[in-house]
Amino acid sequence: MDTSGIQVLDQNSWERVFSLLTEKQRKWVYYHIIRDMSLKEIAKLENTSVEAVKDWGKQAKRKLRVYFDE
Repeated sequence: MDTSGIQVLDQNSWERVFSLLTEKQRKWVYYHIIRDMSLKEIAKLENTSVEAVKDWGKQAKRKLRVYFDE
């Protein structure tokens, strides 16, 4: 995943957050949140269903909520 265009104030925090996520959840964060791609675009790119991509996002959001609420 190309993260060269992402500006991060604290590289350690970014790495810690990404370490909580699976590869597919990281893809959801990168494509949907950072690159602002639709779920349909991600599904096509990753050769999977929109429902699968929705699930990646749901799981990622759940993990990130726990992390940021601590």
